[in-house]
Amino acid sequence: MQDNKNVLVLASTFPVSDEDKVPSFVRDQIISLKKQYPHLNFKVISPSNKNTETNQNKFFTHYKYKYFFKR
Repeated sequence: MQDNKNVLVLASTFPVSDEDKVPSFVRDQIISLKKQYPHLNFKVISPSNKNTETNQNKFFTHYKYKYFFKR
Protein backbone atom coordinates (compact mmCIF):
# COMPACT_ATOMS: atom_id res chain seq x y z
CA MET A 1 0.00 0.00 0.00
CA GLN A 2 1.31 3.43 -0.93
CA ASP A 3 1.22 6.40 1.41
CA ASN A 4 -0.80 9.38 0.25
CA LYS A 5 1.41 12.15 -1.09
CA ASN A 6 0.52 15.83 -1.41
CA VAL A 7 1.29 17.67 -4.63
CA LEU A 8 1.15 21.47 -4.71
CA VAL A 9 0.31 23.04 -8.07
CA LEU A 10 0.91 26.77 -8.56
CA ALA A 11 -0.90 28.16 -11.57
CA SER A 12 -1.17 31.64 -13.06
CA THR A 13 -4.57 30.74 -14.54
CA PHE A 14 -7.07 28.06 -13.59
CA PRO A 15 -10.69 27.63 -14.70
CA VAL A 16 -13.39 27.87 -12.05
CA SER A 17 -15.84 25.66 -14.00
CA ASP A 18 -16.25 23.83 -17.29
CA GLU A 19 -17.96 26.92 -18.72
CA ASP A 20 -15.04 29.20 -17.82
CA LYS A 21 -13.10 30.50 -20.84
CA VAL A 22 -9.77 30.24 -18.99
CA PRO A 23 -7.58 27.50 -20.54
CA SER A 24 -8.07 24.19 -18.72
CA PHE A 25 -4.82 22.38 -19.54
CA VAL A 26 -3.53 22.47 -15.94
CA ARG A 27 -6.83 21.17 -14.54
CA ASP A 28 -6.98 18.47 -17.23
CA GLN A 29 -3.45 17.35 -16.37
CA ILE A 30 -4.29 17.11 -12.66
CA ILE A 31 -7.42 15.06 -13.34
CA SER A 32 -5.48 12.70 -15.60
CA LEU A 33 -2.72 12.26 -13.02
CA LYS A 34 -5.22 11.68 -10.20
CA LYS A 35 -6.89 8.92 -12.21
CA GLN A 36 -3.51 7.25 -12.80
CA TYR A 37 -2.19 7.82 -9.26
CA PRO A 38 -5.14 7.91 -6.83
CA HIS A 39 -2.80 8.10 -3.81
CA LEU A 40 -1.74 11.64 -4.81
CA ASN A 41 -3.58 14.57 -3.20
CA PHE A 42 -3.50 17.68 -5.39
CA LYS A 43 -3.70 21.20 -3.95
CA VAL A 44 -3.99 24.03 -6.50
CA ILE A 45 -3.18 27.67 -5.75
CA SER A 46 -4.15 30.29 -8.34
CA PRO A 47 -5.30 33.91 -8.54
CA SER A 48 -8.97 34.57 -7.91
CA ASN A 49 -11.45 35.84 -10.47
CA LYS A 50 -14.51 37.19 -8.65
CA ASN A 51 -14.82 34.25 -6.25
CA THR A 52 -12.23 33.58 -3.53
CA GLU A 53 -13.78 30.55 -1.91
CA THR A 54 -11.91 27.28 -1.67
CA ASN A 55 -13.31 24.59 -3.97
CA GLN A 56 -12.85 20.88 -3.42
CA ASN A 57 -13.77 17.89 -5.53
CA LYS A 58 -12.59 14.29 -5.88
CA PHE A 59 -9.56 15.32 -7.95
CA PHE A 60 -8.11 18.39 -6.20
CA THR A 61 -8.61 21.20 -3.71
CA HIS A 62 -8.45 24.67 -5.26
CA TYR A 63 -7.35 27.65 -3.18
CA LYS A 64 -7.68 31.14 -4.68
CA TYR A 65 -5.98 34.34 -3.60
CA LYS A 66 -6.26 38.02 -4.49
CA TYR A 67 -3.32 39.85 -6.00
CA PHE A 68 -4.08 43.16 -4.28
CA PHE A 69 -5.90 44.52 -1.28
CA LYS A 70 -9.19 46.36 -1.81
CA ARG A 71 -8.82 50.10 -2.31
